[in-house]
Amino acid sequence: MDYNPDDPNIRATYENVRENGLASDPLNFDEPLVYRSRLMSAFVYERPEGPPTNSDDILIREDATGDEEGMEAFLLGRTMSRAIFGKVKMAFELRKHRDGWLMTGKKQAIKIMNWERIRNMRGQHHDLHEDPIKEISCMQFLSNVNFQAEVGRENVLPLN
Repeated sequence: MDYNPDDPNIRATYENVRENGLASDPLNFDEPLVYRSRLMSAFVYERPEGPPTNSDDILIREDATGDEEGMEAFLLGRTMSRAIFGKVKMAFELRKHRDGWLMTGKKQAIKIMNWERIRNMRGQHHDLHEDPIKEISCMQFLSNVNFQAEVGRENVLPLN
């Protein structure tokens, strides 16, 4: 969506919004794509020829074949924020390298959500109007829009 300085909503006051009545229903998104992921320990190389360090904080997105070459991996860093159904962590993209993983230099924010908790708690937060399935769908939609603009990628990985 382009910025339009003539859009009347840009200068809308609280009174203008209140006069227009209740907000419309949220957008509908496609059902989310859910990928299996797991935490694992492995060697991580900062440089191709450097010494490895062992890390327990590697998040792996598994593909259907189980082939490590086709997997996406991330070294999880600090927690950036917490939410009802998960947390957002700083992550460093990894690619398969020798007996471990090599840091690519790309950083990403990844929201880690426990899928079992989501299923158990879905619909229990009516007062908060939270729906974790819609949230995942929305994040994937925004990631795909960014991917098309070559800005970001889809990285919604429920932790099983």
